[in-house]
Amino acid sequence: MRQHEPFDSIYLDKFEVVEQVKGRTRLYPHTEQLPAISRALNLEFYGALPGRIARVDARADHFRKILLHEAAWAFCNGVNAARTDKLRLLPMYTPDLVAKIGVVQHITAHSPPGPAHSFRFFSGHDFFPDIHLSGHRIAFADHVLERFSSRVPHHVGEDIATFLTVFFTNEIVAVPVGQSRAFIVPYCESFLAFTFKRRDGEYFITTCLTAKQINTMTTEMPAYAVNLHYGPAFTKPRQRIWVPEGEADDALALWKRQAPFKFESSPPFPPWKVAAGRVEDVTRRQGHGERSALVFLDGLYSPVVRIRNPDAPDFCYDLAAILRTTGCEQFLARDPSPDGPDGIDPPVPPPHIEERTSPG
Repeated sequence: MRQHEPFDSIYLDKFEVVEQVKGRTRLYPHTEQLPAISRALNLEFYGALPGRIARVDARADHFRKILLHEAAWAFCNGVNAARTDKLRLLPMYTPDLVAKIGVVQHITAHSPPGPAHSFRFFSGHDFFPDIHLSGHRIAFADHVLERFSSRVPHHVGEDIATFLTVFFTNEIVAVPVGQSRAFIVPYCESFLAFTFKRRDGEYFITTCLTAKQINTMTTEMPAYAVNLHYGPAFTKPRQRIWVPEGEADDALALWKRQAPFKFESSPPFPPWKVAAGRVEDVTRRQGHGERSALVFLDGLYSPVVRIRNPDAPDFCYDLAAILRTTGCEQFLARDPSPDGPDGIDPPVPPPHIEERTSPG
């Protein structure tokens, strides 16, 4: 049976969101419905915003782009995290760092090994370029969504929205877990590990683990760092604004002490008309102002953005330069990070003796 749900919007009355079926592939919502859905959501989103935020475009200053960014996050992940029509939203960005309301199209392809899931993001009249991971397409086994829903704390009805936020808006580093590697992302003062297979220009994510399910874990030098980005073209950044080796070491420390998730239920989000009027006040209380800047992670056009505050020193991490300066350039030949979709991953190093069995 095809999925269909009443659309939850005052801007499009008596409208059913339906599933599209193409052979053994299902798409929700139907591709032909996306422009109407996006228009209705944009009317709701922009209509409640103060004019100076709603009118932000490529010419706006950084602070106004930050305000629109914060507004889009509140609208997608606050007001609309658990919609009754099963639509999911995620902020997307133009190359000029202008936030848009991305309508998620969930694609489920059925094959003998089992269902595989992927996601596209639509705004206005077209899709954003598909999101890739260091030049690779991204697909998820059914097991990933099932285990995320059962193992990871989240608010009722927000499992898919939380999953999309966790995976598509974070720094990602892979570490050896057991006999393979897993992508590590932070979550609620602990971390999640997504095991994967690299094949035919694609990262196929196989399951979702927490610290409790991991028996062995170690790190590598250099770290296996990857980047999310729009479109298939990818050039590995030479300089970063984060430290992959530090993220891997932090995850290892959390695993050693079996750090639990610190998840707290939040009060109901106010109606959007109320929340929209508070965006600037909330943003300023977070310490952001006219001298702050919105930037893409590592300078790559991607759904991963960060706010750089003026009082924080400019940070630029160039591992290759550090290793050459310290006479340790031999480590560069061991870099497991992919330059693009071709090639295969190097063997997983064995765990250190003291890390063979998880604590407790």
